[in-house]
Amino acid sequence: MPPTSFDSPSKQHCEDLGGSILKLLEIIGRPKIEVDFEHFIDLYKKEKIEEDRKELARLKAIFKKDSEEGGYDLKYNQMLGRTFEVLVRYCISKKEWLGKNVEIVPVSEFDDVKNGIDILLKFIQAGNNINFLALGIDLTMSHHLFDKLNRIKSEIDQGHLAKMDYFLDGNHKGQVSNIPRTIVGIDKDLIVKLMESITTGMADAVNDKKIKYLILRESEIQLEIYQKYALNRSKIESEKAKELMKAGRLEEAQKTLELSSKQISIAEKLGTDLRIVLDLQAKHTDSMSPNTRADILDKDTVFKEMQKLLFSIFQY
Repeated sequence: MPPTSFDSPSKQHCEDLGGSILKLLEIIGRPKIEVDFEHFIDLYKKEKIEEDRKELARLKAIFKKDSEEGGYDLKYNQMLGRTFEVLVRYCISKKEWLGKNVEIVPVSEFDDVKNGIDILLKFIQAGNNINFLALGIDLTMSHHLFDKLNRIKSEIDQGHLAKMDYFLDGNHKGQVSNIPRTIVGIDKDLIVKLMESITTGMADAVNDKKIKYLILRESEIQLEIYQKYALNRSKIESEKAKELMKAGRLEEAQKTLELSSKQISIAEKLGTDLRIVLDLQAKHTDSMSPNTRADILDKDTVFKEMQKLLFSIFQY
């Protein structure tokens, strides 16, 4: 049995979860490393790839140490978080949770660990226009979540969004930059129910719809906040440039104007993904009443805590 909201996960809880994960993987298959450094030896210099290999090993050693020192509570949440990643990929790609025009693009381990991209959604729009949304998964409610949200804020301050160094999708490969990214987290019991519905073969449409709604609603809120923040930062940088020009500091003024322009472009990209997410909400959660939606959000403690942290970080 999973721990209740009043219990802290124990060694037994972690072992039980491990057994449930093995059963799940027997049904849906084990995740495969679809994108590796070897795919890019014809594109990147050997020195870059070796440097990135070392950086990946360094970061994995840090995360392993944190996990070992964090106790069973952190270990349980990390195990469930990784399982949730697998489940989201499976449900979107195999069960078409978000429709046929939303695909999963494989993510390299380097881009997962280094660049904070757990899942990459590919939106295929009218006219074959392509947009991407990166998802980060966090169920821990720890300093790691604060760091992830603060990283997004810092990126906007610097005039860019997330990037992938090892992007591979069909014939397209290389580095892709300015990818909007949101952080997704939901209550553990919803994830456990999703696991159980797949391992037992007993569909739970209500639970599925709750998870889809939470993913889309969290992404909507974050994209809207990031967009407003980017526009506000652009205005601040623009005003700063005017003062620099008055002071005769023309080179600094030019760089500041360039930053302001980049932040406007960021806001436009975030706005595009926001419209796509809102459209997906309308299509896939339209049968839910306003009261049902409000009840889902009110009962999900991870969602509520994440929103508090989000609003405390992004001031505009």
